[in-house]
Amino acid sequence: MTVETYFRFLFTMLAIGLTILVIHNLVTGRTRFLAQSVARSRDPRLYWGTVGQQAILAAALGIGAALPIAHSAAPSFMLGLFGGQLFNLLVSGRNPRGGPATLGWLIFLPLVVLGGVALLLFP
Repeated sequence: MTVETYFRFLFTMLAIGLTILVIHNLVTGRTRFLAQSVARSRDPRLYWGTVGQQAILAAALGIGAALPIAHSAAPSFMLGLFGGQLFNLLVSGRNPRGGPATLGWLIFLPLVVLGGVALLLFP
């Protein structure tokens, strides 16, 4: 088995785990952001931003695992990781690493997401 096959297997396991986590968060109405518990009723923007970030990453990992072997799964993973952080930043207004949203993050994340889209469309 190649390294690519191991990564696809890892992506599949992570996608399944994140999907279970998203379902748990939706059922309980609670999630975690930067080691703090966030309730849907207490801070809905942060809650939905975090759940959306997890869902985007789970979808990207699943898509990356399902791509044909001829395509690299790395751009899909990059899109899910940084696209989810961009979603969380825009919905909650908080930096994915803590603190308020800054201009640097608002410039950096979309550029990385556009780079990932370009790599997926033009392999």
